[in-house]
Amino acid sequence: MAVLLVWCVLAMLVVGCVLWTLRTSTIAHEEERNAQVDPFRVLELERRLAVAAERIRRVDADPTMFARAHHLRAALWAYDALLREACEIAGAGQPDVERHAVEVTALKRALSAQDLPEEVSALSTQSLGDPDARFQRELELGARGWSW
Repeated sequence: MAVLLVWCVLAMLVVGCVLWTLRTSTIAHEEERNAQVDPFRVLELERRLAVAAERIRRVDADPTMFARAHHLRAALWAYDALLREACEIAGAGQPDVERHAVEVTALKRALSAQDLPEEVSALSTQSLGDPDARFQRELELGARGWSW
């Protein structure tokens, strides 16, 4: 009986050591990745996000602006592109690729009725009209300490 108890204690020690090693290596890997991110690049992105968000608010608040929808669409595309770049730097998860493909296909069909180029780039159509994905990215960045 005592031998069984000794083996159980040794097994628990080995499992504990393995778990501790895995955890410390994961933490070290995260710290290494975070150390590679240039803090000035983060600050620059935060500043650009603030400028883009202010532009969206300004366009949205001015009902007399000419080509308001065009300006709002351009500002949202710029804001979404900045959010994607910030999420890449922060290591936040990206939206589902299949869902994005369906959105791009639907947008291309909607735009085909207009006099626009046939090929619409995936970058320019990502998250267009999807406030949920935009909100999710904003939450992810906020949870990682970003503010704008």
